[in-house]
Amino acid sequence: MFFNKFIISLILIVSTVLTFKGSVSESASVVITEKSTLLINGKSNVNSFSCVYDIEKIKNPIRVHYAVEDNKINFEQTTLFLETTCFDCGGNGINRDFRKTLNTDDYPEIALSLKAVELKPQGASLNAYIDIKIAGISRLYTIPIKLKKKGNIMISGDLKLKLSDFNLKAPNKLFGIISVEDTIEIVFNLELEKQ
Repeated sequence: MFFNKFIISLILIVSTVLTFKGSVSESASVVITEKSTLLINGKSNVNSFSCVYDIEKIKNPIRVHYAVEDNKINFEQTTLFLETTCFDCGGNGINRDFRKTLNTDDYPEIALSLKAVELKPQGASLNAYIDIKIAGISRLYTIPIKLKKKGNIMISGDLKLKLSDFNLKAPNKLFGIISVEDTIEIVFNLELEKQ
């Protein structure tokens, strides 16, 4: 009887391993600490600006679902939601323009969905595949990231993208005398603490 149960258990384990083809599925919770920074940089024909996200407004903890396979980690339902009203660009006027540009009344959040992280062939850096949803439109980007571990995990990187890719129009002021460039840059330095 014991031997039969052992054989059945062994068959189930082997079939499970063959089904995953070398992958291991896991779940965890992480907190983005207050030491983190996330900002959006932009330029106009007059000057540059930076919109800083209030990290304390992130809804922590964030649930992370992933499967490890060779040199790649695939993620499911791992999304960071950023309320567009939590960006501070340095003044009421520019904050209002920023929110209007992002169509905040209809789309109050930016969604950053982590799809995968892959070790580059050189082995020194990583590529993150992130689906960014702004104003109801999603685009998949590959972002080179740096990873450091000193107690908590530090992830940093930046990405340039075009507002027009999301059907957004860069604002113009004073009858077009001041115009904002179509390209913006997302810069992040996130400290993750495992729960």
